[in-house]
Amino acid sequence: MYEYEEVRIKMDLIQKNLLEQVAGLHEIPEGAYNIRANGTKLGRNTTANIDIVTKTDKDGIDIIIKPGTVNESVHIPVLLSESGMQECVYNDFYIGEGADVTIVAGCGIHNCGVDTSKHDGVHTFYLEKNAKVRYVERHYGEGDGNGENIMNPQTIVHLKEGAHMEMETTQIKGIDSTVRVTKGDLAENASLEIHEKIMTHGKQYAKTDFHVDINGDNSSVNLVSRSVAKGESKQEFFSVMNGNAACAGHSECDAIIMENAHVDATPELSANNIDASLIHEAAIGKIAGDRLGHFHVGENNRRLPGKGGMPWYQIGSALRAIGYDKNVVMEPFVRSGGGVGSDIKVWRDLSKGADEQRLDLDAAASVAYLRNVFSGPNSDYTSVLR
Repeated sequence: MYEYEEVRIKMDLIQKNLLEQVAGLHEIPEGAYNIRANGTKLGRNTTANIDIVTKTDKDGIDIIIKPGTVNESVHIPVLLSESGMQECVYNDFYIGEGADVTIVAGCGIHNCGVDTSKHDGVHTFYLEKNAKVRYVERHYGEGDGNGENIMNPQTIVHLKEGAHMEMETTQIKGIDSTVRVTKGDLAENASLEIHEKIMTHGKQYAKTDFHVDINGDNSSVNLVSRSVAKGESKQEFFSVMNGNAACAGHSECDAIIMENAHVDATPELSANNIDASLIHEAAIGKIAGDRLGHFHVGENNRRLPGKGGMPWYQIGSALRAIGYDKNVVMEPFVRSGGGVGSDIKVWRDLSKGADEQRLDLDAAASVAYLRNVFSGPNSDYTSVLR
């Protein structure tokens, strides 16, 4: 309890906003966490099953999860609010046999200066036999200065027999340059799911580089990358998938291009076993409005549109550009419990204790907000809902 109060006192309004954008939190979470701000530890909590230890040989932490740990989570957000702050952090995760946990990471940068702010993060995962991890990572940048926001995440995954990892990575907005590297190797009966979402605009640059070795029989990889490139931004997608056993691998890259943006996709499949089955799919281009039959919206933090970090004005601009004139449907998830809340892992109340009347009013305000920002370039993009 003491550490919870200490973190609340130390965190300023900018850092609180960054925390909500990258981790979906408007308060310090229950369970294990390590919050890093401007190169220092802002707060930490451990549990009986999850330990967090500061490295002694380089900047970073070790997260150690005991075998058999289930229904627990770890939050390790990084916040940079000082212009010109640059760092490289190494975090290692040791997931014990049979554990089943959720890990929420991500980095938020607020840069109102002229210097470059940069975060390089190297996350290495060691999953023991039959361990399961759901890993969520979000990147977000903001600020009205001339300094660049740069993030270069590297994720390395080692999966032992029967282990499973699901990765959900999202670049929300405001990142001028990023090189995203993911490497993995899988033993027998292991599986890896990767879902990537990226949006670039202006002169931003994003490179994705996947390299996976599928080494064990009956192991599988499913890699799906979705992106939108606007303005004069550039995106590059590289994937290397090596099937070294009787395994299955699928990679998919879908990119929407707008204005003068540029996207390259370079897949490489290597079947080194007669029973390896590898597939790649790619689609790059402009989507015509008559091909889009339904548009489903939601915030990056699962709250109502307008209460998170999604670039709704740019999304509305894209819909207008392709002539979309059909329905827009929103489906926020703000309460835990029930069948749906359990299925999608909503483990905390995001409504701040709102009653049914308050929820109805919030929903109506969110609909009005979307109609406003989707209506045209003169709309007010500053959310009144925050």
